[in-house]
Amino acid sequence: MVDCVKAEIHNVLAQMRLNTRWATDKRFRREVTLSQEDAFIREFKTIHEALNQVRDLSEVDTVTWMQPFLSVISSEETSGPITEAALSSVGKFLLYGFISPSSINGADAMNQVAGAVTECRFEATDHSSYEVMLMKILQIMLASIRCPGAAMLQPNAVTKMVKLCFDFSRQPQLSELLRKMAEHFLMQMVLTVFSCDPTSESAPLWTSSLQDVLKFLASLTNPEGGVNSDDTRCLGLSLVRVALETGGTHITYNPMLVEVIQDDVCKFLLQNSSSENLWLVSVTLRVVFNLFLCVKDHLSVQLEVFFNSIHLRIAKSSTASSELKELVLESLVEFCREPLLMVDLYVNYDCDEKGSNLFEELCRYLCNMNRHPVRHLNVLHLLALEGLLAVIQSLEQRTLHVQEDETDEEAIPETPRMSHYTSEELRVRKRHKELRMCVAQRFNTKPSNGIGYAQEVGLLPTPLTSRAVAEFLKTTPSLDRDMVGLYLGKNGDFPVEVLGEYAGLFDFHGLRLDEALREFLVTFRLPGEAAQIDRIMQAFAKQLFAHSPGQLANEDAAYVLAFSVIMLNTDLHNDSVPRKMTLQGWFKNNREINEGDDLPKEYLEEIYTSIKNKEIIIAKDHEFSGNTGKNAAEEWAILLKRTKSATGFATSKVGCHDSDMFQMIWADATTALSTVFETTGDETVLNKVIEGYFSMVRTAAFHELLDVPNAIVNSVFRMLHKFLQIQTAKCPDDPLCAFGRTSKAQLAACTVFEIAHKYGNTMRDGWSYFIDFVLRLHSQDMLPGLLEHPYSTLSVESLPRPKVEWAPAGGEGEQADEGDK
Repeated sequence: MVDCVKAEIHNVLAQMRLNTRWATDKRFRREVTLSQEDAFIREFKTIHEALNQVRDLSEVDTVTWMQPFLSVISSEETSGPITEAALSSVGKFLLYGFISPSSINGADAMNQVAGAVTECRFEATDHSSYEVMLMKILQIMLASIRCPGAAMLQPNAVTKMVKLCFDFSRQPQLSELLRKMAEHFLMQMVLTVFSCDPTSESAPLWTSSLQDVLKFLASLTNPEGGVNSDDTRCLGLSLVRVALETGGTHITYNPMLVEVIQDDVCKFLLQNSSSENLWLVSVTLRVVFNLFLCVKDHLSVQLEVFFNSIHLRIAKSSTASSELKELVLESLVEFCREPLLMVDLYVNYDCDEKGSNLFEELCRYLCNMNRHPVRHLNVLHLLALEGLLAVIQSLEQRTLHVQEDETDEEAIPETPRMSHYTSEELRVRKRHKELRMCVAQRFNTKPSNGIGYAQEVGLLPTPLTSRAVAEFLKTTPSLDRDMVGLYLGKNGDFPVEVLGEYAGLFDFHGLRLDEALREFLVTFRLPGEAAQIDRIMQAFAKQLFAHSPGQLANEDAAYVLAFSVIMLNTDLHNDSVPRKMTLQGWFKNNREINEGDDLPKEYLEEIYTSIKNKEIIIAKDHEFSGNTGKNAAEEWAILLKRTKSATGFATSKVGCHDSDMFQMIWADATTALSTVFETTGDETVLNKVIEGYFSMVRTAAFHELLDVPNAIVNSVFRMLHKFLQIQTAKCPDDPLCAFGRTSKAQLAACTVFEIAHKYGNTMRDGWSYFIDFVLRLHSQDMLPGLLEHPYSTLSVESLPRPKVEWAPAGGEGEQADEGDK
C-alpha cells in the first residue's frame, strides 16, 4: 500500500515536470531546497519522505497522505493532464480500498475526496481532454460511493455527487456519448446507494443520504411549472424505479424514505400519468407497479388512487388513445399476475366501507372488454383476456395451498399485518358496505328517502336522533356533498339539531379560524342560499369558539369572520371576479367585528395570506385529479391527511375469502371466455380459454359451487350447437363432414366430455345438453366403437384432442384435411 502511494506521487510529479510552469532547469544548475520548491511539489516530496519511514499505510493519518493529491484536484492553476494524473491516483486508492472505517481520520479523508472531486478545477486545453477529465470525475464519484469508506460520507456529500452526475448528463455542450455515460454512472450510483442493508452497522450513516437522494430523484419527475422536460422526467422515473428495485422491501425499514414516497414520489406519479408522452406514461406505470411490490403496506390510500385515477380512468376513457389503453392494460395484467394481489384488493378495499370496490371494478372491466361479440379481437381484447385468466388462475392456485386448516407458509411471505377478519366477518362487512351504498344512492336522489331507507335496514335508529343522523352524514361514504350541504342548511327544529350535532363532531382545538373552516367544509359543499349558509356558519362559529377562541371575543365575532372568509375565498379564486380584494380591503371589511373592536391586523393578515395562497376546496372521496393547477396542492394535502389516518395494508391467509371472490366474478368471466372462444382464430388463445374453463371448474369444485361447472357446460354446448349449425348449412347432406370441418366444435366437444367425466356430479340440466349431443353423434355413426357396446369402457383421457387447423380469413375451418374428416 505504501509503495503504491509513493508510485502515484512519482506519477503526478512526472506529469508536473512536463508542464512549462514546473519544468525549470534550476535544479540542474544549483541546489534547490525543499522550502524553495513550488507548494504542490513540496507537499508531494514531504509526504514521500514521510512514507519512507513507515511500512504500513494504516499507521499514517489518511488526510495527511491524501492531501497533496486533493490540493492538485481542487486547484485552478493546474493543467488538465496534471489534474487527470491526480484524479487517477485518487481513483486507484479508492478502488484498492486504502480508505476504510479503520483508517486513521478516514471519515475526514472520504469527505474531503468528495468535496475535492465535486469542486474540481483545471485548465482545459481542448474539448476532448475536457470530456476525458469529466469522465475521470464520474469514475471517482462512483468509486467513492462503492469503496469500503463510503459509509463515512456525509449525506450532503453523497447528494452533491449524485446532483453533479445528473448535471453532466444535461449539459448540451457535451457529446451525446458522455451525457449517456453520465446517465449510466448516475444509475450505478443510485443502485449502489440503495443496495445498503438496513440492518448493517453502516445503515444509520446512510439513512439521511437515502432520503436526500430519493427526494432529489423525485424532484426530477416534477411536471409542475415546466421545470423538467419529458426526457428529464423519464430519467427521474427510471432512477426512482432503480431505487425501488434495489432497495426492495428494505425501504420500509426507513420511515423517512417512506415519507418521501408517500408524498413527492406518489404525487408526481399521478401528475405524470396525465402526460401525452407514451414513454413517460409507460415508465410511470412501471414505477407504480414497483411501489406495490416494495412498499404497499404504507400506501393503501395512494394505491387506491392509482387504480382509480390512472388505470381504471384511462382504461374506461372514451377519449384515451388505443396506445395509451394498451400500456394501462399491460400494467393491469402485471398486477393480476401477482399471486396475492387479488385477495389483498378484495380484503383492503372491497370489504372496507370507505374503500372503492377495486377487485370488483377491475374484474368487471376485464370481463366487459370481451363481453360483447366483435368481428375481430384486437390487442386490447387479448390483454384483457390475459388479465382475467391471471385472476382466475390465481384463485385456483390458492386452493392448492389449502390443506384443511393449515396454510402453506411458503405461499405467503411475512407481512406487517395479517387480516384479523374471518370469512364470515368479511361477508358481514361487505353486506354492510353494500347497504350503505344503496342508502347513499337514495340519499343522493332525495335525502329524506335515503334516511328513511337507512332506518328500514337498521343503519339509523327508529325514532331518529339528531346525533345518529349527524354521524351518518359525516361517516357514510359516497354521499353527495351537495346533498349533505342542502340537508344541513334546511330550516326546522330537527335539521337545526342535526346541524349542531354535526358541527360538534369536529375537534377544532388549536386551529385558527380559517384552518378550522377548511376541515369543516371538506366534508360537504355549502348550499347557495344565504339563509342556509347563515345557519351553517352559526353552528360552525359556536363549535370553533368553544374549542379555539383565539383572538375572538365571542361567537358573534367568529360567525361574522367565518362568513367574511367565505366571501374572501370566492373573491380571490373566482375567475369571474375581475378586481380581487386587497389586504387593505380585507382589513376594512372586518372593522369593529370583535365586540366593537378591531381584530389584530397580524391575525387578519395570516388568514388573508392563507386563503390567497390556498383556496378552500371540496375534495371528493377516492379522487385526485392529478392536475398541476392551482388546487393540486390542496387536493394532495387532503389525500396525505387520509394517509396518516389509514390503518395500513392487510394480507389475508390463503383460502379465507376465495369463495366469495370467485362467486363475484365467475358468471361474467364465463361469458367473456365464451365470447373469445367464438371469435378468436388463434389456436394458442383457444387453448388458453379452454384452460380458463378448467381452472374455473376446478376452483368451483373445491368450493362446492355446483352452479359453475353446469353453467360452463351449458355455455360450451350452446357454442357447439352454433358451430355445427354454421357448418351444417354449408354441408347439409353430410353432417360428418360438417363436424370434421369445425375444429372449434371438436375442441368444444372434447372440453365438455372431459368436464362431464371429471365433474359430472355437478352437472344438472347440463346433462340434457350432453345426452342430446351424444344422441346426435350416435345418429350419425360418429361415436367410437367402444361406446356402441354396453359393457365397454372408455378412458376420456385416451381420446386425443383434434389438431386445430385454421382456415384463411374468408371462413373458419373450410380447408380441413382428410384426417379431420
